[in-house]
Amino acid sequence: MTHSITLQNLASTAIVNNDILGQIAFAAPNEAGGTDSILIAASIFARSEGTFASDNNATELVFVTGTTESAAPGAANYDMTLSSAGNLTVVGTITCATSLTIGSAAMSEADLEFLDGITAGTAAASKAVVLDGSKNIATIGTLGCGAITSTGSSSFATSVKTPLIEYTDGDDAITIADGGSTTFAQQLTASKAIKGAIVTATEDATVVIDLSTSNYFEITLGANVTDIDFTNGSVGQRFVIRFEQPAGANYTIVYSAVTHDLDGGGSPATVTVSWPGGTAPTMTATNDKADTYGFIVRAEGHFDGYVIGQNIAETTN
Repeated sequence: MTHSITLQNLASTAIVNNDILGQIAFAAPNEAGGTDSILIAASIFARSEGTFASDNNATELVFVTGTTESAAPGAANYDMTLSSAGNLTVVGTITCATSLTIGSAAMSEADLEFLDGITAGTAAASKAVVLDGSKNIATIGTLGCGAITSTGSSSFATSVKTPLIEYTDGDDAITIADGGSTTFAQQLTASKAIKGAIVTATEDATVVIDLSTSNYFEITLGANVTDIDFTNGSVGQRFVIRFEQPAGANYTIVYSAVTHDLDGGGSPATVTVSWPGGTAPTMTATNDKADTYGFIVRAEGHFDGYVIGQNIAETTN
C-alpha cells in the first residue's frame, strides 16, 4: 500500500455544508516582527459542499494565502478553489508561460488576451467569442471590446452591430444606420476611388431607382419613359444614370414627372430637375446608343441635372 497521510474530522458525526474535514496551515510563530508576521500565512483545507449522506461526500479544496491578515482555514480571502465537479476558481490572474489548453484546443496567451474571461465547457451560444481548433474566431455574438487584431479568419454566427463610430473625443464621426446608409459628420476624403455597385435594369414607362443601392445605374429603356421615381436618396448625394436605347428602338424620356421619396416611407415629393440653360435634354434617338446624365440631390424636391455625354456607342469591346 502506498504511504499516505489522512487528515480527518473526528469531531462531527454529521457533516453539513462548509464543514472543514482536514487542513494544512503554514506559519512562522517565532518571527520577531510579531503581529501579522506570526499569523498563519497560508493554508490548504478540504471543505464540504453540502450535507454528507450515503450517496454524497462532495468536497472542495480551498487555497488561502495571507498578505496582512490570517490565512487560517475558514478565512474569507480565498485565493483558489477546486470544486468537486472539477471547476477551478481563481481570484487573481492566470499567467501562462507558453500555452493554455482548454478541452482539446491549445491556445497561447496571445490568443486569449483580448477576452474578458473564459469559462471552459460553456456552450458556444452563451459566449461572446469562440475560438476553433486553429485559434480562429469561429462564432461571435454580442461583443463589446477595445482594439482587436486578428491574424486568422473570422466567421459570424450573428451580426456584429456597430451603430456608431466615434473619435476619441466623443464626436459622432460616422453613423451607420439600419439598412446600411452611412453618414459622415465631415466631408469624405478618400485616397482611392470609392466604387459602388453597378445597378442595371430594363424599365418601361415608369423608371424606379433606389438611390440607397448605388451611385451608378445603367437603365435599358423598354418604352417611352413618362415617370421617374427615386427612393431613399440623401440630400447632397451625387449619382450617374446611363440610359441605353436597345437595338431597333427610339424611346424618349420626359423629366416633368419626377418624384423622390427621401426616406422610403411611401410619400414621394414631386421633384424639379434644374438643367443647364433651363432645358431638359432630349434622349438620343439612334438605336444602340446611350446617354449619360449626372444628378445632385439638392433637396427633397430639387435635383440638379447635368449632361455628361450623349450619342455614345453601345459597343463594350
